[in-house]
Amino acid sequence: YANLDYYPQAIDYHNQALDQLPAKKKYHYYRGVSFSYLGISYKKMYELQQDTAILRDALQHYLKSLAYFSQTESKNKTGPIGCFTLLSEAYGLLGKSDSSLYFLQQARKTDPEQIETQRFWGMHYNRIGDFESARQHFLKSNDMIAKKQGERHFLIGRNLMQVGRQYEAEQRWQQALTSFTQAFSYLTNQKDQITDVFQNPDPKNAVSDRDFFECLRLKAGAMLRWSRVK
Repeated sequence: YANLDYYPQAIDYHNQALDQLPAKKKYHYYRGVSFSYLGISYKKMYELQQDTAILRDALQHYLKSLAYFSQTESKNKTGPIGCFTLLSEAYGLLGKSDSSLYFLQQARKTDPEQIETQRFWGMHYNRIGDFESARQHFLKSNDMIAKKQGERHFLIGRNLMQVGRQYEAEQRWQQALTSFTQAFSYLTNQKDQITDVFQNPDPKNAVSDRDFFECLRLKAGAMLRWSRVK
């Protein structure tokens, strides 16, 4: 339901999951996961409505998630790392850079080679306007994704979209359009890669409609803004 943008239903099912989980300590890890997913649903609602109160709801669920992870007996690091990065993002969007940085450091301390941690470092640097550092982290994340999950993984495309946004913010239009065009190679199953920035692949080949059309939107926006500068 969350992937279909039906957030009230997603939230309802996550709450049902929490109701089913016993309060015993051995289930704390799963309660932490459920609260993280609840927070993600609220954060996606915020992206649609741009209501800061909803983002604060997401933050409160992340904090509940962290409280359960801190009490868990599980050795699994994935949940806590994900929670740290989600907290970093929420605090960053609320303009609290110090808190955002703190939780990113906690994620790095837990596992320095975690792919998502690199991506969230990139987002952090992007928010504070350090675009070169942001690019370095997104590209490092791509190297890690290629080694661990395959050279055509869709997350590489998502990161390249972010790289394009940094180039656009610096008005380096050609590099921005090149990055967006390169991203399509990872967001489609089309064998022949497009190198001409004025061409786009067939939407029928998209592996993720949401990512494909987001990339189209970003590329079109960059072209429009470049045309106004010229």
